[in-house]
Amino acid sequence: MSAVGWYGPLIDLSSAESHLDDGGGGGGGFVQLLVFVRHSQPILKPNGSNAGALLKTMIQVADDTRSSFFVSVWSKHMGSMIVAGDIILLQNVKIVRFRNLTEAKTVQISTLQVVAHRDRLIACKDYTGSDDLIRNVKLGEASREKFQRVLKWVLHTESALQHVGQKKLKNWTAVDEKKSKNCSSISELLCLSSACNANICACVGDIFLTFAWNPGEKEQQFACKRLQMNNKIVEDLITSGCKLCGFPVDTRYPLYCQSSSKYLHDVRQIYRPFMLYVWDQTGQVPLLVRNKAAEILFANVTAEDVFKCFFEDTKQSSLLGETLEPGLSKGVELVDAKQKQSMEGSVTRKKHNFYLIWRILIKVLLRQGKNSPFRFTISVDSEKGVENGRFELVSVVMSHGLIQT
Repeated sequence: MSAVGWYGPLIDLSSAESHLDDGGGGGGGFVQLLVFVRHSQPILKPNGSNAGALLKTMIQVADDTRSSFFVSVWSKHMGSMIVAGDIILLQNVKIVRFRNLTEAKTVQISTLQVVAHRDRLIACKDYTGSDDLIRNVKLGEASREKFQRVLKWVLHTESALQHVGQKKLKNWTAVDEKKSKNCSSISELLCLSSACNANICACVGDIFLTFAWNPGEKEQQFACKRLQMNNKIVEDLITSGCKLCGFPVDTRYPLYCQSSSKYLHDVRQIYRPFMLYVWDQTGQVPLLVRNKAAEILFANVTAEDVFKCFFEDTKQSSLLGETLEPGLSKGVELVDAKQKQSMEGSVTRKKHNFYLIWRILIKVLLRQGKNSPFRFTISVDSEKGVENGRFELVSVVMSHGLIQT
């Protein structure tokens, strides 16, 4: 099937190789693709002054003739419109070969139209309504025919349906909504066998740094020990990652952000996931703590604020010759006493030093046996092990009330 229009021929993915752009004027021009979106992954700039900024969006698409094909979307606005589970029409795109793989790419004049949102596909899957969807879609005759074939393929293909069924309509009530349960002790919490939210009062024991896990040096991965050994608590607990879902960029980064309506990661400085050990008279249990919960635990002091203040302190200390890397001391010796005194007066911080506040908070939290119990709200995932995130921190109540972001 190849219908010619103003935007080039509407092609099947199975025939994409025959429309390769040769870079000249001799053939392989623009084409149209009417496809189902399987995955959408934002690709970020790895380095440079704009490191972490959105470079492009890579989407995996399919139709009734080919189950997998990739499209590079270079427009930030266009990329934000794409959601896994939608059926879309791409116009004025090029078929190119990159690293021996054939893919499509958008250019400045490319356009995108969302033909059917995933919510409409869900309704068609569970009820009747595909005929109305085909009849009311605003497409030409050839595009309507292609849409009908793709829609039928999506609704009758198991591998495609798993993407459509992930999100329920807003006016539906999820049957597996978690119920809240009050636990009187950690031993009761450990006995929970179904997914739920649990409330429990317990004392803070220690923070275990899971990212640097070394079976032979487990004791050295606890924050109390690390604070005594070195001054790298910022490096231990803060890194670059998605502020929304809490995944660090130096781990297995998910294809798209499940916590964003646009499925785009918001890369900033975040708290690394760590285990918070809490205890009472019946035992202890590790709680998985991600970025948002960590902010609550640390009294709304964000990782970005801590890192900025830490960076400023490090920079000022280097200027004053307090903590220097090897080879830099000779330069500081050239600064006489009057200059140094002037610098000390000029770098006095006018704003709150969130780095120092944060360090104090950690030390206070880890005063084992000297703090009153906190009230924790915990999400229970019964499919995971206790040491692998079975219990995840949601919020913390302190003596003066609930702290929330």
